[in-house]
Amino acid sequence: VIRFRLIPDFGGLLNKRVKINFYEDIPVITPRHEPLELISNRVIKRGFDIVFSMMVISLIFPILFPVLAILIKISSKGPVFFKQLRTGKDNKSFYCYKFRTMRINNDSDKKQAIKGDDRITKLGAFMRKTSIDELPQFFNVLPVSYTHLT
Repeated sequence: VIRFRLIPDFGGLLNKRVKINFYEDIPVITPRHEPLELISNRVIKRGFDIVFSMMVISLIFPILFPVLAILIKISSKGPVFFKQLRTGKDNKSFYCYKFRTMRINNDSDKKQAIKGDDRITKLGAFMRKTSIDELPQFFNVLPVSYTHLT
């Protein structure tokens, strides 16, 4: 019989205050305070997220969207946006929108893109490299709900 034991190194924690929670009968040590544990910090962050998203949507999106929409349509057939079901806070599902960077294919929801993937268009490769394809996600921030604070 082989017995396995794990001995954590608490050397760096001995001079700090730590928080101990229990998950069933297992003690879990939290070595640092998380700023978003405070409701005031969550409110400030949520406010910043909304204001920043509104600025991006109102200042950048109106200029960039028409240009990208035309370029995406020229580079390949299909919709301008790619929509993927994701799981968010409290395991609630939501659609994550991005500018489409791949040619239409049956594997887009099942197979992750890899380097040199022939499904990615040339424009798509540029958008991925610069993260421009992520811009529509600013719309996901806007549904105002108190569930973001809890």
